[in-house]
Amino acid sequence: MSTLLDILSAVAKSAGSEAAARVAKKAAPSIADWAWRPLQDVSKDVGLTAVPDYIQQGYGKFMQEQAGKASAGELGSRDLIKAYGITRSSVNRGAREVGDDIATGSARPEGYFSDWLMTPHGQAYLNDAQHGVVNDPAIADITQRFTPFGMADTLGKDLRYAATDLSPRGADLNSAITGDTAQWRDFAQSLNGIGPAKSGFIASMLGRGDLPTLDARQLVLQTGQPAKAASKFMRRGDGAGGDLAVDRLADRQSEMGLQIDPALAPFYQHLTHHAIWDSVGKSITTHDDVMRAMKLAGFGGGGVTLADILNKGSGNDSTGIQN
Repeated sequence: MSTLLDILSAVAKSAGSEAAARVAKKAAPSIADWAWRPLQDVSKDVGLTAVPDYIQQGYGKFMQEQAGKASAGELGSRDLIKAYGITRSSVNRGAREVGDDIATGSARPEGYFSDWLMTPHGQAYLNDAQHGVVNDPAIADITQRFTPFGMADTLGKDLRYAATDLSPRGADLNSAITGDTAQWRDFAQSLNGIGPAKSGFIASMLGRGDLPTLDARQLVLQTGQPAKAASKFMRRGDGAGGDLAVDRLADRQSEMGLQIDPALAPFYQHLTHHAIWDSVGKSITTHDDVMRAMKLAGFGGGGVTLADILNKGSGNDSTGIQN
């Protein structure tokens, strides 16, 4: 016998709406039986009353700038491809020791990949990818370089997918970034390898900050259990359990009430996650490398490249970037 969910899904598909089909499949899960630690204990462990100034003045201001571009309709395929590649480079990987012409010493995978985007091979990849063309030599270069971080072949596949499938998606990027939460989630989670837990991470690079990232560090902090214990809850409802978990984390972060510049309030959830991540890990993560790549490795639908920017001379060039 067909269930109500089967019927809703079939109707949605017959109407040609993939988004509605996904919503139908994600109907009515519950994670009420998933016990999380008392929030007062979590807050005590975090030990913060405000989002640190280096985060607000650094990544916070960057997010504000990106949001302005999205509101003006200025983000495009190249921005999406960069944010997607940086996001996928970070998944299931951690900092490693490297030694080459990009970095020497301990490097974060997303930071290393961001710096690669500024190299000639990275620029060649983006120049082709934003037009739907796969640049095999460039991908071979990062695949070889990325070996210390693990799953280098997976990153190569991700970059091929980005080149072939994400170029046309740039047309919908600005409306997705500025739309409601459901619209953003539908857009982000239709991208290969981007689930509920990472929807907020990729969003932050494009100027949206209403969803925190639910990573391993947050899971251990919030639940007191190993991150792998979360899988059975987050898989519920064809992944809607993951959305519910992110929403629960957002509610808890709101209750923590960390002080923040009112102008950065739209980005509170991501910036609070950033603050918690650094506090628990006893680290200071500026994301300077990520911001540099997103701002200078070419941006928008017009395909402005790093060379274009550097060749403009001093002052404001036609892209609006301060040299």
